[in-house]
Amino acid sequence: MKTHLSKLLGALATVVVLALSTGIGLAQSPTPKDPAAPAQIAPGAIPVQGRLTNAAGVPLTGTYSMTFRLYEAVDTPVGSALCLDTRNVEVVNGLFYDVIDHCYDNLNGQKVWLGIQVGADAEMTPRQVVYPAPYAVGLVPGTVMNANYPGAAVTFNNEYSTGTVLKVQATAGSGTNYGVYASNASPSGTTGYFANLSNGTGVRAVSVGGAGLHAGSLDTAVRAEGTTTAISAEGSGVIKSTAVSYLWVSGNNLRPYYKANSLSFEINSTGGVVVSSVSTGLQSVFLPITMISTLYGQNITVSMLDIYWTATSTVDGIQNIRLRRATGTGWTQFVDLVSSATKQTCNKTTYPNGCIDSYPISSSNTLSDVSGILYLGLDLYFNSTANEITIGGIRLTLQHD
Repeated sequence: MKTHLSKLLGALATVVVLALSTGIGLAQSPTPKDPAAPAQIAPGAIPVQGRLTNAAGVPLTGTYSMTFRLYEAVDTPVGSALCLDTRNVEVVNGLFYDVIDHCYDNLNGQKVWLGIQVGADAEMTPRQVVYPAPYAVGLVPGTVMNANYPGAAVTFNNEYSTGTVLKVQATAGSGTNYGVYASNASPSGTTGYFANLSNGTGVRAVSVGGAGLHAGSLDTAVRAEGTTTAISAEGSGVIKSTAVSYLWVSGNNLRPYYKANSLSFEINSTGGVVVSSVSTGLQSVFLPITMISTLYGQNITVSMLDIYWTATSTVDGIQNIRLRRATGTGWTQFVDLVSSATKQTCNKTTYPNGCIDSYPISSSNTLSDVSGILYLGLDLYFNSTANEITIGGIRLTLQHD
């Protein structure tokens, strides 16, 4: 039996779209009964209504088997439908009303076309495009949602005790892909705000290989506040940051390299030490450095040495600067991060605030859990036994990631 479905595009499209986008009440047909009790229809069922006639255009009455299919293209083969639902549909004077059930999980905002097959007849052509309701367009992939509203533009609530409020997944296998990308142009605002109102965790970041949490900023990369635990890291993962850190080492800790050195050390009140010698020439001293080599599972890289110091005359100075990293426990197991024989001078008259000598470090400078002991050796040159050299301290620039 050849049958025809009249092309009531406006009615069909409107019913389908409203169900797809908003899930509002089912539209009513003039005469046919509801296809099933509400409890028997799955959430997300798509209402369909239309007019069925025979080949001569005479409206039909009776119960007919109808197969509803959804496609991603108007010409996709019948066997490649996104989903289908076959139902016994009551038709009265050609008019029917029913639903497409069990297709909810196959829709993710893509364009779809509806195909209908009655009984053993071939699927009717052309397929009918399913038009979205105006607000549903705001949920399709690639959509930008703009809001001029003092409250939240979008709010997600999940009141189930073990549920997930919002799940975002990026499944691409290569290239740069963000699960969540957020930006904020407000100078006093916060791009991301996460609050746990109970005893749980505000933010939990997990990675199977890379960094669980990676924060970078031209100003403050991570700011953590709290009366208990601000940041908690667990497991074998690490906390990574590209922000630069600094380690200060007081000159108070300076000591002679040899017992025979006739040096005098006078600690001053600003953390430095004033060194004098009973003999002229070079006198070797060293400064122990105590620091963490691995922070939260992330190795530290030393990228700069700054020495803060001053001397009595233009001839007194520092030379043979050696910043070393131990590679073992033996006498010869070390590597030089800085090795400079150039004499530096800094007299109090020309530089009343002292001098800063800087030495960039670019190789063999990554500390680890098995190689992280540092020490600084200096040769101080005294032109006169009446002269003094003041070592205020040193600063190490530390980088991560």
